[in-house]
Amino acid sequence: MSINRVIALTLVVLCFSRVYASPRIDSLEMELAKAGNDQKLSLLWDLHNATYFTLPTKSLMFLNQLKEQAEQLNSKYWKAKYLYGKSIILIDQKLYGEAIGLSFKSASMFRELGEHQETADNLYNIGKMYSAAHEWDNSLFYFSETLQLYLKEGSSMFLPYTYLAIGRCYVKKGAYDKGYDAYIKAIEIFESRNDVQMLNWSYNLLGILMFEKGDYHEAKEYYNRSISFEGLKNLDRKRAMAINNIGEVLLAENRLKEARQHLNRSLKLKKQLNDADLILSTEITLSKLDQKEHLYDSIINRLIPAINGTHLDDYNENILEVLTLVTNAYENLSETYKQAHVDDIIRFSQMKDDQISYLKDLKENLEILNNKFIIELSVEQYTADEQLSQAGSKLNLAWTIFAITVLLLLLGGIILYLKYRKINAIKIEKTAILENVKRINQEGVDYIKSREPLY
Repeated sequence: MSINRVIALTLVVLCFSRVYASPRIDSLEMELAKAGNDQKLSLLWDLHNATYFTLPTKSLMFLNQLKEQAEQLNSKYWKAKYLYGKSIILIDQKLYGEAIGLSFKSASMFRELGEHQETADNLYNIGKMYSAAHEWDNSLFYFSETLQLYLKEGSSMFLPYTYLAIGRCYVKKGAYDKGYDAYIKAIEIFESRNDVQMLNWSYNLLGILMFEKGDYHEAKEYYNRSISFEGLKNLDRKRAMAINNIGEVLLAENRLKEARQHLNRSLKLKKQLNDADLILSTEITLSKLDQKEHLYDSIINRLIPAINGTHLDDYNENILEVLTLVTNAYENLSETYKQAHVDDIIRFSQMKDDQISYLKDLKENLEILNNKFIIELSVEQYTADEQLSQAGSKLNLAWTIFAITVLLLLLGGIILYLKYRKINAIKIEKTAILENVKRINQEGVDYIKSREPLY
């Protein structure tokens, strides 16, 4: 996949976890100065959000103040909120190895607090990090859990972004029909909102789906449609990305001359935008074209500027792709050229090995944390817990009813037994009286007979 696509997808999945700069920074700071302890927490969070893009250093300062305040007040909610905010910063810096543990911990804390919205936000970020490591099954699991929680919470705002993320996982797993269905669900929501910016991204993703499926005609149709909406902002940027992606389709079709024309056109537009990430995405696609035409020295000259001065302490998918292309290019050049650039070959090979090692560590870390939290953070587990609790309540109620029933039956039995004894005693007494009356009567008859005259 081209860097352009990775950037496009990253922007899609990050768009709701980030928060945009607020024009009310001064007002918020004034409120903070006179706020009580409890109010300070939410104000510090708002200030962190408001300054995130425009004043990142100040934003981090507010976040750290939030941490201190939360610890002083021993607020579990705001401690979890700090971890969430810190993890977003690390994710944006592609420091996934540091971010993943914070996201799991924050999700677990919010889950214990019964905060489904915040739990889902963390699960979404966890899904993104699994995607970065190409762990598509686990990524799909966490995005699906996110979707269920948003549906449970009634959080419709973030549903389409989650559908897009789920769709991407299905596409990477080769389940194109399921991926298509997920994308269409997202598109229907964006259409209802008249969100042309996200419709642009969604059709771009449909183009990628068709490209990976091998339907190049449909891929180009979707890429062209992605820039057909009226009211698109940053149209030059979006047009540059669409042209780049069409160039990649042409490359896959081995229409190399047309592909180079499209890619050079895209590169020119991106340089006008002065966007380093977008420029690099097209440079990589052009390098793949150079590779097909065996222009290995061109690959090296094109990509080395992107590597020089780069110091990475964590996995970066884009840089790994660059290093793979460069080291492969060196391998295909003459021995004389290799000897003249042996230091660069060693350096770039080591950087590539480091990236692979970082990726391996990230995968291991993800697996460890997944095994630790997968049951705890599962929506199915939530449901099971709730059902178990409900079943326990029903069982307790049943035992209570049974106990009352037994007690009533026992009480009724005692009453009946007492009544029986009473009735039986009366019966015995009456029988004795009757026997006594009969005896007296018989004695009377016998006496009368004894008094009769003899004839």
